[in-house]
Amino acid sequence: RILREPITAAQKEGVKFIVTGALPPDTAVDAYISPDFTRAGEIQAQQLLQEIGNDQQSKILVLRGSRGNPVADSIYQGNLNILRNDDRLWVEEVGDTDTAKAYDKVKEYLARPDRPAAILAHSPEHTEGMLMAIQESSVRDLITIGFGTQKKAVEALENGTHTAEVDLMPELLAQIVAAAAKDLSGDEPWQYDMQVNNGSHDIPAR
Repeated sequence: RILREPITAAQKEGVKFIVTGALPPDTAVDAYISPDFTRAGEIQAQQLLQEIGNDQQSKILVLRGSRGNPVADSIYQGNLNILRNDDRLWVEEVGDTDTAKAYDKVKEYLARPDRPAAILAHSPEHTEGMLMAIQESSVRDLITIGFGTQKKAVEALENGTHTAEVDLMPELLAQIVAAAAKDLSGDEPWQYDMQVNNGSHDIPAR
């Protein structure tokens, strides 16, 4: 409601709204453009299975974001779409941008005698904390799959201390947003892919 009222007032003056993050609840906007976070989680899990195979003794640590956060929930659901109810999974809820907690959790798990063989991280901050903990440990045979492709993750990929990343391609997102803004500002039809429900509103989305 805090956002809905000023958005509605501005729309009466002809202002168009494009949302790229979480949609303001039950608010009509002109376009919603976002990465497919569920698909990103699926890609993580598919890459993991390629790396780890069907070894049922290999435990997998998942550093997931906060429950109730739509992005975190979508990434995790994507993981589960591929991994199903895999009993190899250890899931730890980490604050969405909490690098320190991700570091602490990975350090804790690496000290266990039954340490994980692989780790999935669900945000750039989780990836950074994970990589810091691994760097300080003596473990060198971990499979690590991160999210967001930030600088430290790229450096780790280049030096062989990190397995893979899911890249959200922000440059492509920016291009799509710019094209949508051009169309909407000129009252041209916007080529959206679907409509997503947002309370009592169906929002054009891509």
